[in-house]
Amino acid sequence: MSVTEETLKPSVTLISASEIENELKNALNEFNEKHKQLEDKITSLEKFISWLNVAKAQGLWKAKTCKYSSQEACEAWNISEPEKLGIPQDVIIFKQDGTKKVAVLKFPEFCVTCPLYEPKRQ
Repeated sequence: MSVTEETLKPSVTLISASEIENELKNALNEFNEKHKQLEDKITSLEKFISWLNVAKAQGLWKAKTCKYSSQEACEAWNISEPEKLGIPQDVIIFKQDGTKKVAVLKFPEFCVTCPLYEPKRQ
């Protein structure tokens, strides 16, 4: 065979219909499995978001009814390094004495598990 004949050989390989069908079935099964995993993760996220909304509502109630909540700030806690606690900078109130307080009406999540909560006395 000459070099020209060698380069003219077809490079296409024929595959049977059953091989293509098997490949498609495998790809479909893999897709369906990944789709199911995503659906499960979405369901889990939806439940988590629902729980967070309940916790946020409880935190907001505590922020509004706590005796330590004064002018939107929690007076019970001094937060020296809010970034280490995951508290957003835009909810930090800087007091004249140099202390940092949390604006609990803007960030009620802070109040959810507070062990110092006491209702306001009327």
